[in-house]
Amino acid sequence: MAHRVAEILESTRASQWNHCPGPLNPADDGTRGIPLSEFSNKSRWFTGPKFICEPECNWPKLQLIAANTDTLQLNDQTGQMDEIATTPMLAFQASTEKTEQSFIDYSRFSKWTRILRTTAYVMRAARIFKDKGLQSRNESPTTELTSNNMIAAKNFIFKQTQRDCFKPEINALTQNKRINTTSRLRHLSPFLDEDGLLRARGRLEKSQLDYCIKHPIILYGNHPAVHLFIGQTHKDNQHVPRQHLKNILQNEYWILCVRAHIDKIIKNCYDCRRQQATGLQPELAPLPVFRFPEKKPFPFQQTRLDLFGPFASKTAGNYNKRYGVIMTCLTTRAVHLAMCQDQSADAFINTLRRFFARRGQLAKIVSDNGTNFTAAEKELNRNFDADVTRQFYVNHQIEWTFNPAYAPHFGGVWERLIRSVKDSFYAIIGSQILKDDIFNSVHCEVEHFMNARPITTVSSLPDDVEALTPNHFLLGRAHATMPPLQTQQPSTLSRQWKFAQQLATYIWKRLMKEFIPTLLPRQRWTKKTPPIKIGEKVWILQDMTPRGLWPIGRITGNEPTDDDQIRVYFVKIRDKIASIPAIRLAPVSPDYCNQPANEDSRQ
Repeated sequence: MAHRVAEILESTRASQWNHCPGPLNPADDGTRGIPLSEFSNKSRWFTGPKFICEPECNWPKLQLIAANTDTLQLNDQTGQMDEIATTPMLAFQASTEKTEQSFIDYSRFSKWTRILRTTAYVMRAARIFKDKGLQSRNESPTTELTSNNMIAAKNFIFKQTQRDCFKPEINALTQNKRINTTSRLRHLSPFLDEDGLLRARGRLEKSQLDYCIKHPIILYGNHPAVHLFIGQTHKDNQHVPRQHLKNILQNEYWILCVRAHIDKIIKNCYDCRRQQATGLQPELAPLPVFRFPEKKPFPFQQTRLDLFGPFASKTAGNYNKRYGVIMTCLTTRAVHLAMCQDQSADAFINTLRRFFARRGQLAKIVSDNGTNFTAAEKELNRNFDADVTRQFYVNHQIEWTFNPAYAPHFGGVWERLIRSVKDSFYAIIGSQILKDDIFNSVHCEVEHFMNARPITTVSSLPDDVEALTPNHFLLGRAHATMPPLQTQQPSTLSRQWKFAQQLATYIWKRLMKEFIPTLLPRQRWTKKTPPIKIGEKVWILQDMTPRGLWPIGRITGNEPTDDDQIRVYFVKIRDKIASIPAIRLAPVSPDYCNQPANEDSRQ
């Protein structure tokens, strides 16, 4: 193609070429989606434009534009294109258009490098039309662009943008007049340099700084070409932050409204959004119903369990790993600790059976998606269907629910207790390696300390009642060494079992009046977030994976909630669909924050 273009340019003159306006050009019919029914033997696709059959005087004419700085002329000494006001040469438009247009339609470009290279090629083509003796300069249409070509093209683009944005100021300076007092550039004392670029004079003329710093080129950030130039500078400087990018630009350019456009560029930059991506934070959900007992229940009826560890243990001269199991009562905040031999489902089922024997039958178990938990739940379900135990589990059915994977914030009430238990374990054990029996003793000691912690406000007045603790529900007193909690015993009660019932009722009333109201405020995540629309792409945040390797999935559905705050989404990753919490998802689209919440996104 390049050789054919060179041959055409060598054998023709510029005056032989004419312009066919777009609406009259039949070559565009094949790319503009015209229905096949309109392609007949008499259509212009086969016959050509109608003006071809008319006299040449009726053909569309080219009107050359001779503005002050709109034309180009070849400088024989430098070989570059200089802009002059006397010899219009390259800028032209069809006679059917009445308004002056910019030399380049910048809205058609999406990258600064494309604008720059396109302009450089066009300017070199202009030199070919002007002078055909390029062989003497070792230059041809097929040679690569040089740095001088790129600099000349960049200066030409900047002059075009200045002419588009600051035309009144340029006209005034060209006529040696003062710019208007209402101009946006009045504080910069602009002037035109020897290349015709609009620069700022400012107050740094006497400084020892470089010329480009003392007199930066004035640009307007709203211009599409300048916007692409800022984006390219951002990429060339390794996606630096806002203030750093602004300092780099100010070394050569004074761009109006630069901060707003830098923010817009960084917001739309794919790499920057991935590096700064954070998971969604929907408004903190209301507490579930089982956290508020309707009547006086038994402790551990609603239980959350989890594993922690491992800890080193020594048995018969062999070193093993032992794990701790924490069962938390979701109503009274009581804690039960037990040792688990390993992470297998069988070892966990044995631990769970010991817990049933000591604390009684459970009504509900909540856990994460650990493989030992899911396997134990399946094993128990198989046992439930056995003929011997079928009737027992029908009457004492246990509801086992699992939180979404990678969602520890779904169980903050017990995750915080695990940290307290670990701190107590490490404070007691340190770096020692204990035997299993000592390890069990440590579990019991830590369990007692955790259940003796106050869950209501501790008063500094000596006459106030003592703070409520989980031990009050398990032992009837705060510590095992203290006497039972005393209340005023009515004279009409003659039996001790009635007094015991009254004592238990008194403790539960204190729980409802003193502890439950403290759960009212939301400690974090107080802002509602719009849901992600179905079909949107998201990054799946993974703690142990670099940001550049985060997988990308597509939203296929979600779990609806009563408050319209979606907290769990169904995401398709390759060929699988996973249930992922919202805090582990970051929308890829930069327009997510501007999307209003609607019914379609909550399907």
